Amino acid sequence: MNANRMVFLNIGWMEHYEGLPPESKDYIEGGGEFVKEKGWGHEIYNFKPLDGYMYGFVETVIKNGEMSTIAIENIDEEALGWEYLENVLVIWTANHPSRPRTYVVGWYKNAIVYREVQDDIERYYRHDKICYKIPYYFTKAKEEDCKLVPASRRSMVVNRVQTYGEGWMGRSNVWYANSPTPDIQGYREAVIEYILNY
Repeated sequence: MNANRMVFLNIGWMEHYEGLPPESKDYIEGGGEFVKEKGWGHEIYNFKPLDGYMYGFVETVIKNGEMSTIAIENIDEEALGWEYLENVLVIWTANHPSRPRTYVVGWYKNAIVYREVQDDIERYYRHDKICYKIPYYFTKAKEEDCKLVPASRRSMVVNRVQTYGEGWMGRSNVWYANSPTPDIQGYREAVIEYILNY
């Protein structure tokens, strides 16, 4: 696990991230405008393995009908111009549905993070006799390198800019936590310790 390459990706709140009814009893809360409109989002399968991998989606800003990119050079400055970055620690976060807080819900260790959204997997969600193709992902990792924290044990809080000020997670669903301030660097270390001791 490369602790120097870290990114936080904020998604809708679910218990299992293995689909929605009728294939599971799970539901998604929050997660952005798409989820509000459709009732589901591409992150509903972030912790459902496919051929030995987990494929993770985060909703980035939509510009002119297209998803914006993840600036992987903000994870590692050497990645400027690269299409993807390997050996990244991806921290998945979500806003609690009934508390005004954001929590770490899981992580992918040794992940690949892509600059552009990828759409080369065959995955479908069937609901109300309609079949939706859900091919999108920004990151992937081997199944054994991924961990979902059970909903009842999600205790690692992510500080938000509205309360803690500049440098903390803001409105964007992608947070690089790359401010050199002692508070944020200390928080990165606390997250690493949390994962290592989990």
